[in-house]
Amino acid sequence: MKKLIYLTFTLAMAVQAQQNAIPATMERMDDFTVHLSATRTKVWGGSQGLPRHFEKEFLPTFFERVLTLDDLLAPETTVDWIFTGAHGGITVSVTGRKITLTQRYYDSFGLSSSNPPTLRYPNKTWAEDSKELAGDPRRISLALEGMQAVLRVNDQEILRQECLLDLERHQINISAPANATGDLHLAIERPKADSAHVTVEAKELHQNIYGFGGIVSFPAYFMMSKSSQQQWFQLLKENNLLIQREYPTGVELKQDLSNFDSQADARPHYYGDNFPNGESSDFTYSRRIHQIGGHVLFEFWTLPPWVQAAGSKRVNAEEYARAVVGYCKQAQARSGQPPEIVGVQNEVIQDADAWVDMITHLRKALDAAGFSAVKIHMPDAGDLVTGISSAKTIRNNSEVWAMLDYAATHNYDYQRSFGDPDALDPMIAQWRQEVGAKSFLATELAINIPRYQTIDSYKTSFAQAELYHKLLTSMDARLLAYCWILLDIEEPSFGPTRSLFLVDRSRTFSPTPAGYSLRTFAAFSRRLPEGIVRIGAKSSDPDLLVAAFSSQKLGQTMILLNRSTHSKQIDWSGMPGEFRKMEIADAYHAATISAAPRDHSLTLAPGEIVTLTNVRLRSEISIH
Repeated sequence: MKKLIYLTFTLAMAVQAQQNAIPATMERMDDFTVHLSATRTKVWGGSQGLPRHFEKEFLPTFFERVLTLDDLLAPETTVDWIFTGAHGGITVSVTGRKITLTQRYYDSFGLSSSNPPTLRYPNKTWAEDSKELAGDPRRISLALEGMQAVLRVNDQEILRQECLLDLERHQINISAPANATGDLHLAIERPKADSAHVTVEAKELHQNIYGFGGIVSFPAYFMMSKSSQQQWFQLLKENNLLIQREYPTGVELKQDLSNFDSQADARPHYYGDNFPNGESSDFTYSRRIHQIGGHVLFEFWTLPPWVQAAGSKRVNAEEYARAVVGYCKQAQARSGQPPEIVGVQNEVIQDADAWVDMITHLRKALDAAGFSAVKIHMPDAGDLVTGISSAKTIRNNSEVWAMLDYAATHNYDYQRSFGDPDALDPMIAQWRQEVGAKSFLATELAINIPRYQTIDSYKTSFAQAELYHKLLTSMDARLLAYCWILLDIEEPSFGPTRSLFLVDRSRTFSPTPAGYSLRTFAAFSRRLPEGIVRIGAKSSDPDLLVAAFSSQKLGQTMILLNRSTHSKQIDWSGMPGEFRKMEIADAYHAATISAAPRDHSLTLAPGEIVTLTNVRLRSEISIH
């Protein structure tokens, strides 16, 4: 009998040890014991209960954390695993065999259930799902994978929700009856770092970089004082945002072309209750851009009404070309030089005959006026699928296609691939097939789908960074231009999603980062000056993205992104030159600079972007 009891006990202990064994891919961060009979304490602002357990870490953007329970939960005992961030949080609740995944927002008193609010903290449930488990929960895992919060129990997926929240910290709250006894043993695990190697092929040459930038709202720019405007140009140099993409007035443009940079005639362009941002030019501003080594791109959106043929939508190609050449002449006279590139038209799809006429007349008119050095990029489509169609249409006329110096498109349809960016790859392959060897400009990048404009989220900005990587490495983009780089806004959702900087009225109308969008964009722009060339680079890990650039004159830069839930222990080989500096961008760091590792290795946290470089910032170089 004693032998039977001993064998039963041994078997039970072996089963429990197997259940609680740490997998080889995980490591234990913390373990602790909650005494259910401990004295309840009254916490200011809260109820009377057991002391909470607070984890000391700050979570990376993407993560997997596992909570293990050594003991079965009593029927009236609940474990709440609480994750928090700036805008809201997630709670995993376990009672017996019932588990619940709840997302909530708490960043506005507009979320209160009463008016006026009665609680000191707003709190509204955004999503909530529950499930009855078939067995006892021993290993409870919450992972933030891309745009998804994934809940697993005993290594099986139980629930999944879309989640845009940045979660930063977590804690454990145990609720038990007042007469509860015994102890509850818990532990927290996280994944071990994966090893990855980056191989650089310095002789594999791709595109050379033209630049980075976007559109300045001149009504916003002119709100700033002279000293703030000086600060603005310093920020442009520091972040290498030297491309000014001009949206001139189209609807209000006079037929004598006398009001290109009349701010009073700027076309009202606004979102929601925001004040007009304007579609206008400023030749004095263009002169400053050229003085700091930048370039100007010019492109109509809506054409002037007198460019349309009377009584129809058909374009009068001669008048269209006259208007563009007129801008070039005024830019030459008033800013010192014409725009380096003109686009055919922004986000307006013309029929094939109209495009043939517009491109043909534009090239001939530019040459005749002495602007043969001014390049032309193809009509901008709003998304990649339309850009493919446009390229195919124009390529049917090989003579006209040859007149275009650059292919160009926006990529707004990429947002449908957030969380699964590689789903865009087949469309990218189609684009490459259509445009062939023609140089490519990514002329407008931003977030404009409402579901992703809800909050300023680093996670959303990181999803955009995966697009920047694809544009540079899969599409050989020479230029990356954000939509707006300076705005004035009323409604906060338009700031970080549509612009890199805002005018901060609370700080003497000075320029300030709009949100995380600048952080991830600048991780690419800052150390990729005009003329640096992309070279071959590949990673042994598909979730470690790498792009490498080199120039004998300018130096070398390598940009690394970790899109997984695991840290990556990285080493590299083949890079010409030695890196001197390392810049980190993540939810907690904005271009934080330190010395580059000398041993060619580093650890990259989930959601982190690291730029290794020996390239000097434009703000450190004198421009004569």
